[in-house]
Amino acid sequence: MKTIITNTSPVIALSMINKLHLLWELFDKVYVPEAVIKELTSSSHESDFGRSEILNAIEDQKVIVYSVMDKELVHRMYAKLHYEELETIIGGKELNSDFVLIDERATRDVAKNFS
Repeated sequence: MKTIITNTSPVIALSMINKLHLLWELFDKVYVPEAVIKELTSSSHESDFGRSEILNAIEDQKVIVYSVMDKELVHRMYAKLHYEELETIIGGKELNSDFVLIDERATRDVAKNFS
């Protein structure tokens, strides 16, 4: 069973090209951390890319919202990265996810240290 956890920017980018569905078509389980959901849905603009798509995917049970267990580690590392990035990396480790979908080099560099 192939699993993936994703950060915010990939959700937005896939939404912009109407390809968010590729995540649940390519993977058996798709996780999105709570901080990513919060970032995607915090805007008051319902037309923001990724917002309605991710909410629909959660409702349709195509995406699972993940609550990171080690919140203390997320908090301690906050100065290095944002909560969304940290929850994606730490969540990927906690879930033993096959893939962690992140777009920024600095975030990928930190993620490599968790391998």
